[in-house]
Amino acid sequence: MDVFLDRPAILTDVAAAAAAVTGSFGSGDRAYLEVLFGRARAEGRLPFELPSSMAAVERSREDVPFDTEAPLFPYGHGLTPQA
Repeated sequence: MDVFLDRPAILTDVAAAAAAVTGSFGSGDRAYLEVLFGRARAEGRLPFELPSSMAAVERSREDVPFDTEAPLFPYGHGLTPQA
């Protein structure tokens, strides 16, 4: 499953049910499919954390970055390019 991440999303149920989850940030269909089919290398890191629940969001302080309790995916989670 691919999720367009124009803002942080709560994906706990999706991540548990899906065989794979990708996050995209507005790439074109062709570029996305090139990565999915292995014609291009996947790389990228999250610019924000993805919370594990709405309750965690409500308990976090909105003026403190990366303040969500036990995020599902922390800030910087993702793939590092290989040489």
